[in-house]
Amino acid sequence: MSESKELPVGENPVLPPANGGNAFPEGGTQGWLTLLGASLMQFSTFGHHLMIAGAFLHAFSYFMLSLSHEQQYYQVFLSQGLGVSIFKRGSFSLPNAGLGIVSHYFQRHRPLAMGIVAVGAAVGAVLHPIMLNRLFHGSVGFHNGVRISAAMNTVLLIIANGCMRTRLPPKKTGSALPFLEFMRDPAYLFCVIGGPLFICGLFFPVFFLQLDAINHGVDGQLAFYCISVLNAASIFGRVIPTIFVPKLGVFNLIISFTLGILFPTSLTTPIFIGIAGLIGK
Repeated sequence: MSESKELPVGENPVLPPANGGNAFPEGGTQGWLTLLGASLMQFSTFGHHLMIAGAFLHAFSYFMLSLSHEQQYYQVFLSQGLGVSIFKRGSFSLPNAGLGIVSHYFQRHRPLAMGIVAVGAAVGAVLHPIMLNRLFHGSVGFHNGVRISAAMNTVLLIIANGCMRTRLPPKKTGSALPFLEFMRDPAYLFCVIGGPLFICGLFFPVFFLQLDAINHGVDGQLAFYCISVLNAASIFGRVIPTIFVPKLGVFNLIISFTLGILFPTSLTTPIFIGIAGLIGK
């Protein structure tokens, strides 16, 4: 019998190759193309048959938004509340599907690969608000501004779907909805319960940062760019921590970064800019 070798505390084990001989290439031309495609998907959505359908619904929903009329809230609800939120992010979930395909090519460097993919969401979150603000309040207007954004995202999603390829066969499971299996795994169950609470806390400062900045006397034009500053800083925050994940662990990093949402009540403009950058990281 071979003796089991204990791993240092916090270090993640390297799993054996899946399906016997399917060793993870840790990159390669197709691996990096898949990573690029997933990053473009994150840029556009947040984000292969699953993703093709999701990309179509994404484009369709935003083009339908461009046809909405003033004081017709139900039109916005149908295009965004149903078309984007439920069908795309729920049933088709473009960002998650893109991350899943990247994991086919990386195992040892998977945290770093995931962080690089997530940079696409940060870049998109920097550029989209500024672009749409200039389009909506310029000569282009709301409807054509939405069409321009939808057309740009559609082109990027087409490129993304063309770049990505799956490498491993689908995993065979006993049930399509194995709820009983989930209930028997307490660690997974608590992660599922804590996930929504974590997301609520994570995005709380993002929702109210601009409003709180204006309430504390920050110029409205500058307060608008606080979100872009936050997301620009998150480019580093999405990559640098992944370097430490194998040694420190995911949950230890999450606990330490939770302090980023704690900010004082008496603030000035430079402090708000610094807070936006801290939350982004």
